[in-house]
Amino acid sequence: MRSDSPRGGMAASVGKAVRSRRNVIGMTRNDLASRTGLSVSYVGLVESGTRCPTLLTLFRIANVLDCNVTDLVYPLDTRRSA
Repeated sequence: MRSDSPRGGMAASVGKAVRSRRNVIGMTRNDLASRTGLSVSYVGLVESGTRCPTLLTLFRIANVLDCNVTDLVYPLDTRRSA
């Protein structure tokens, strides 16, 4: 997936937000994978922006990271004021 495509840019943004949130709460990739039922390699692919997770997977990740899906899809630093 090209990072300059809309989907590639979204995947990169989501991945960065997942990694950031995981690090803030002191969780390892192994912890996140185990608690979401995802593989460690898939979590790594999401965090690197290589994979764009489904909405269901985003909900699972957000639940474990104790945040809202919107926090992962629209990180605070990229939200635009209306």
